[in-house]
Amino acid sequence: MTLIELLNPDLVGTALEAEDADEVLRALAALGAPALSRLTAKELYKKLAERESLCSTGVGGGVAIPHAKVPGISAPILGVVTTASPVAFGSLDGEDVQVFFLLLSPEEPP
Repeated sequence: MTLIELLNPDLVGTALEAEDADEVLRALAALGAPALSRLTAKELYKKLAERESLCSTGVGGGVAIPHAKVPGISAPILGVVTTASPVAFGSLDGEDVQVFFLLLSPEEPP
């Protein structure tokens, strides 16, 4: 499966206004929740924030991949959002992030 096959066109956004990592996660949850049948934006935010608390998903080069396992989906869902300005996200390389890939995976292993 390629990235383009995973990408949900309804989960694409540009120039998101966000001041910090928490605002980004809340915006990603609000964007992603309508694609899900079993989670609200608040519940999805909680899953994303819990995962982020373990270790930053900022992979470097201005990119982060916030992700969560979600009940009730059978295949991964991918979204992408850019922010109007780079956001401090605790990336491995110490750089701020401006491109965020939202990855939602089934709870069960494929």
